[in-house]
Amino acid sequence: MLCEHCQQREAVITISQKYQSGQDHHYCEICANQLYPFTAQIKKEPISIQQLLTNWQAPKERTSPKTCETCGMTYAQFTHTGRFGCPKCYATFASQLPKILRPIQADLQHVGHMPSAMKNEYSIKKKIEELRNKMQTAVQEERFEDAATLRDEARELESQLGGDY
Repeated sequence: MLCEHCQQREAVITISQKYQSGQDHHYCEICANQLYPFTAQIKKEPISIQQLLTNWQAPKERTSPKTCETCGMTYAQFTHTGRFGCPKCYATFASQLPKILRPIQADLQHVGHMPSAMKNEYSIKKKIEELRNKMQTAVQEERFEDAATLRDEARELESQLGGDY
């Protein structure tokens, strides 16, 4: 069979166009390189056994996808549906959530309005967190009396929450 392009040389390369016309085209090597240039260069240098062994890596073990212990939902299922299966899913996939939430939200922490019943509890928890951070700083600076005072304030606030913080 002759090359479809030059009609002079023997066709040695077949190119199939499945999506456009569904036809096969037959070209010689020269015309195929002109019409469909392939630029990959393969090194033909011999490689030493030492180089081969240094670059060789054992195949990585596949880990099973992380699933929620409570409802069994996987991260792939969450990204497909856009909804978690249960409240435990938030803790299970916590490390993967920032890359999804950052593009669609201004911040990762809630800063908007909340029900008045939750406001008091939330403000107490924030105050406890601030006190603990100040207490850590005081301990690092060896101001142990201040740290003890801050600890006592935090405990008093925890007792207001019922001790479940």
